[in-house]
Amino acid sequence: MFKKHNSQTVLLLLICALTCCKSAYSQGAISWYNVQEKAIHRISVLDGNYVVFYENHIDTLPSFQQDYDNSQLRLPGKGHHFAVDGRLITAFGGCGFVFAIDTASESITRLDLTVHTGYNFDAYQFERRDTIYSFGGYGFWTENNLLTYFSKLRKEWNVYSVGDFPPYNPDFGEGATYKFAFYDEGVDELYVLRQNVFYKFSFENGQWARLGNLTLDETFPEKGTFGVTNLHRLNDSTVMMIGGLRAYYVVPRNNIIYDVTMPNGLNSNVGRRNNPLGFHSGYDLENELLLVKFSDKIEQGYLFEYVNRLPKRINSESQLYSREILSSQAKFGFSLFGFLLIGGFLTYWIRSLYLKRRYQYFTEAQWEFIQRLDRGSLQTEDLNEFLELGSSSWEVQRRKRSEYVKMINDLCLNQLGCELVLRRRSKEDKRQVLYVMNVEAKNKLARLM
Repeated sequence: MFKKHNSQTVLLLLICALTCCKSAYSQGAISWYNVQEKAIHRISVLDGNYVVFYENHIDTLPSFQQDYDNSQLRLPGKGHHFAVDGRLITAFGGCGFVFAIDTASESITRLDLTVHTGYNFDAYQFERRDTIYSFGGYGFWTENNLLTYFSKLRKEWNVYSVGDFPPYNPDFGEGATYKFAFYDEGVDELYVLRQNVFYKFSFENGQWARLGNLTLDETFPEKGTFGVTNLHRLNDSTVMMIGGLRAYYVVPRNNIIYDVTMPNGLNSNVGRRNNPLGFHSGYDLENELLLVKFSDKIEQGYLFEYVNRLPKRINSESQLYSREILSSQAKFGFSLFGFLLIGGFLTYWIRSLYLKRRYQYFTEAQWEFIQRLDRGSLQTEDLNEFLELGSSSWEVQRRKRSEYVKMINDLCLNQLGCELVLRRRSKEDKRQVLYVMNVEAKNKLARLM
C-alpha cells in the first residue's frame, strides 16, 4: 500500500512538472503554419527553441542563435509576428520587446531599446504600411487608451494618438466588460471597444469617432469570446472570434456580427485558457482554417481540425453596435446652437417686455429727451435744437420751451410723483438758464432706463 501511494504521488508530481514545463515552454513564442510541410512551426525568442508540430508527431530542431542576453527577459505568452521589409518581426504585449527572426541564418535579433515595461498586457498589435502599431493594454491597474507605433529609427515605442475616451480600471469579475480591437486595412481605420462603447480611429484624418453602444441581446457572445487573444484575421474587413462556446465573424465597418458556430462546436472552444503550447486561435490554409484542439487522450496532446473559412450556414446575424446618428462633436454643436437660439429668444422677449413697460410711462421722443437730460444739463440752445425751434422767433422759442417743460413735468408728476426738469441759473452767467434733472426723479427713473 505504501509503495502504491508513493508511485501515485510521484506520477502526480511528474504530471504537474510536465504541465508547468509545457506552459513555460511556450512563453515568448511565435508560430506559423507551413503549407508544404503541413505543420506548425514555433520559435521561442527566450531561448531560441525551435519545434515543428505535425499531425501525428513533434520534431525538435536546432535552436536559433540570439544576439542578446535573455536572462532578464520576461515575456507574457505568445507574441504577434508580421512580415515587414522582408523580415519576420515579432512584438510582445506587456513588455514592448521587438525581435527580428531570420529563418535562413537561424538567428534572432533584438530591435528595441525598451526600458519600462508592464503597461500594455493583451494589447492589440497590428501592421500598417510596414510599421508595427499597438493599441491599449492593461498595466499598473489601468487599461490605457494609447495608440503607439514602433519607431525603427529610435528603436522604441512612440505615441501616435490618444483616444477620445479616458483610461479606466477594468473589472475582472462577473461584471467584466467586453474587449475588442481590429484594424481594417481596406479603409485604413482602427475599431476598438471600450467599456461597451465602439470607437473608430481614422488614420486618414487622425480623428477618433464614437460609433455607438455595444448591442447586447440573447444572440451576443459571452465575454470570454470577446478578447484580443481570441481573434483571427480572415481578411481586411473581417475578423473571426473563437473562444468559449461560440464562434463569430465580425465586420466592424458594416456593423455586423455573425454567429457561425458549427453544430458540433468544432470551430469553438479554442481559447487562451486551453492553449498550453502557445498556438494561435487559427491558421490560414487556402480554403480552410486550421484549428488546434488539445486532449490528454492523445499521445502528442493535440490534434489538428480543419474547417471551412467560409461557413456553410450562419446561425444568426445582428448589429455589432447601436449606431449613433450624431457624433459627440455634432451633439455639442447642436447643443450650443440651441443654447444660443434660446438665449437670443429670451433676450428678445425680455427686451420687448422692457420696452413695452418703458412706453407705458413715456413716448419714445420723451425717453430721448430724458436720456439727453440724464447725460448733463441743457442750455436754452440745446432745448431749442431738440424741439427744432431754430427758425422760430425769440418769443415763440421761449413759449414752446415753457410749454414743453410744463408738459413733461406734469407727466412725470403724474407717473412718478415728482417733477422731472428743474431750472437753474448758470454759475458762469447768471442770465443763462440751465435745465437739469431732478435727483428724486432720476432715482425713480433708474429702474426704467
